[in-house]
Amino acid sequence: MATSLLRDSNLFPSAYLRMIMGPFRSWGLRSTGATTSTVDSLTAGLDLEMLGKSKWRFIKQVKPAIEAGLVSEGTINDRARAVLQFLKKAGKFDDRRVDVPETAQNLPEHQDLIRQAGAEGIVLLTNGGGVLPLATGKYKKAALLGPLAKYAAAHGGGSASLNCHYKVSPFDTFSSRLGVDVHVTYSKEAHLFRVYPDMEEGCKNSKGNPGFTAQYWKHSAFEGELFNTNNVPRGSFTTLMDTAVEGKLGVRWQSYKIRIDTIPSPEPNGELYLLDGQIAARLGFISREEIELDMLSKATELAKEVNVAIQQRTLLPSFVNTTGVAVTTPWLDNVPAFLQAWYAGQEFGSAIFDVLFGEVNPSGKLPILWPKEYEHTAVYRNFSMDNYESRQVEYVEVVFVGYRHFDRMWGAEKEVRWPFGFGLSYTTFQVTNAIAQGSSEDPNQNGLVVTADVMNNGPVAGAEVIQVYIPPPSFGVEDHPVGGLVGFGRINLGAGEKSSVSSVSMGVNVQHAAYWHIESRKWKVEAGEYRLWLSTSSSPADKKAELSITVSKELYINP
Repeated sequence: MATSLLRDSNLFPSAYLRMIMGPFRSWGLRSTGATTSTVDSLTAGLDLEMLGKSKWRFIKQVKPAIEAGLVSEGTINDRARAVLQFLKKAGKFDDRRVDVPETAQNLPEHQDLIRQAGAEGIVLLTNGGGVLPLATGKYKKAALLGPLAKYAAAHGGGSASLNCHYKVSPFDTFSSRLGVDVHVTYSKEAHLFRVYPDMEEGCKNSKGNPGFTAQYWKHSAFEGELFNTNNVPRGSFTTLMDTAVEGKLGVRWQSYKIRIDTIPSPEPNGELYLLDGQIAARLGFISREEIELDMLSKATELAKEVNVAIQQRTLLPSFVNTTGVAVTTPWLDNVPAFLQAWYAGQEFGSAIFDVLFGEVNPSGKLPILWPKEYEHTAVYRNFSMDNYESRQVEYVEVVFVGYRHFDRMWGAEKEVRWPFGFGLSYTTFQVTNAIAQGSSEDPNQNGLVVTADVMNNGPVAGAEVIQVYIPPPSFGVEDHPVGGLVGFGRINLGAGEKSSVSSVSMGVNVQHAAYWHIESRKWKVEAGEYRLWLSTSSSPADKKAELSITVSKELYINP
């Protein structure tokens, strides 16, 4: 995403973008509604404007720019060619069959796969005193604390949302799988919502089913016959991306005696033009009794009465965090075990239970790094509300995006709490006999293959992910990242079992050591000796072996 955002400015031309994107450089697109220019975006290399109908690429904008010499026909050809090449790679020119209609299939094998994926994605970050896994049959009372304990956070919002066949919450799973001899209690602990939640409970549409009915007119005064009717399950709706209601000028949305008549805004939405002409409504509701309830005190008293308390956020032997991003953790010293569950799908509760009680040994690894404070990030004071007034964002990270920024902070105040690629297990592993074989001279092939022996030293089966990083040579350029992930392999091992990493083919291409050489406008690999790190995260503390490879002559690679 960060790389796609660069493509709207002449300050970040295509060549610079390719330096950031590396092998992922076939074409460029931007986030929804983020394009703000015609000439600059075309010249900088933006191939596709997202989402829906274009605002900046209409003929009435592009043609005058060509005639004025601000954009060349060659640039237009390049932008069009990139889109056509992508369609060709996707097989759209070879397979001309009509798209198969979308269907919903709720099959047992799909349910099992969703549950497995959810559990394997959970990352165990701390496990003080080996408090996990919990033992079934040991407890008489268990408390689930937190607003998501009775709500299955299966997915994100916006473009990450979907309609699940069903959702399993932690409370559902604990109640059913701990058995009747265990008393499972619950406290919400705190409200999670930023605005009042959608009105849903007790609402009925025109057919007597739960939800609301939306009726559509092609007249803003709601005159004449309505041309479309649909039902929505809760107190919010939008016409965005709904092709069945094209031409709507009025929507009547109702349940019981509640009726909302709404029309498109007469004023254009300058910042997010995708919403121009769209209609939406939202009805939030929460009872006064619930909003005034002292939930924190209730949760504290409940935790004192039980054998095991599980805190479910956004269980207190353990704390399960459900977010899509890192959060600050000032309370971490008070929590023996901490797991990051992400959004684990419709089997959300089952996946969490499986890991907490050891039916699945956690093997997830952080796809991000976890800073201690927001102020430690590279984008601090240069992102989001920090730039609300100016509407200008400076890309201060340059090539040091994500873990590459924090790789420069090891041993310093801003060292991360958990590094990229980190994740604990209920067992331990040993990595030995690491070797690198093959040639590093051909930039067009994965000429190097890294192998190692991995031993599971613990009492239970588990999985480990061996990661290969390549730092630049000591004589390299100053603005090059400290190191980059160039390969990884996941190994599943039984207890006390030895297996070779080579089965997962960790091929390493010399291009991974390249940086963008401004003068030649090509990728450049310096000649000299390079080190390869075998590790279980991006942290030097987790390095298991260091290998050496030699590049005999400098290489230049066309973008």
